[in-house]
Amino acid sequence: WVVGERGYPADSGKLRQLLLDLASLKAVERKTRLAGNYPVLGVEDVTSPHATGARVDIVSPGKTWSLIVGHSMDASDCYVRVVDSAQSLLATPLVTVDADPKLWLDPTVLDIAQTRVSRIDEHPAKGSAFSVSRAKSTQADFTVQGIPRGRELTGPDAADTMGSALANLTLTDVRKTTLPPPGTPLSRAVFKTFDGLEIDLTGYTDAKAHYIDVSA
Repeated sequence: WVVGERGYPADSGKLRQLLLDLASLKAVERKTRLAGNYPVLGVEDVTSPHATGARVDIVSPGKTWSLIVGHSMDASDCYVRVVDSAQSLLATPLVTVDADPKLWLDPTVLDIAQTRVSRIDEHPAKGSAFSVSRAKSTQADFTVQGIPRGRELTGPDAADTMGSALANLTLTDVRKTTLPPPGTPLSRAVFKTFDGLEIDLTGYTDAKAHYIDVSA
């Protein structure tokens, strides 16, 4: 599954939950059939400029199911209306339909455990480059090379958190690779693992958003 507006893998677990909830949807109570009252429940036609509901179309080779999901009444029920049907319903379970495409993205970018990381080379946008490394995975702390003159580590474990930077790394949004504006300060980090993997990250800040490009 791919989020069409982003061209990026979708969160299959979230999508599966939506399909399961729709498949098990049951009417609890019949509500209004009057179009003028639909906005109270959030089940008016979504082409209305003031619509608050969301239309879901489930498309298969032989049939399409279309439903407008309106407001929730509580933690387990919501108002719905089958498209082209006048009857609105209170139904269960609660169906969650996020309208923002980025909320359907697979959030996991990388998940590399600290125990796999052997070396990190850091090239900050500002300041001197430095690196941290360890000879074997059982070594407790990373050794830091490139400490500026007159500075010292706060402790032997000062760089250890860097090794877990790629563990459960998640995204908030994606976009096609875009060159940063000329003169934008770039940061770069290269992570190397004991089993030969090398991850190269380049990052910058643009309009208060933080972007990274990742290659392996």
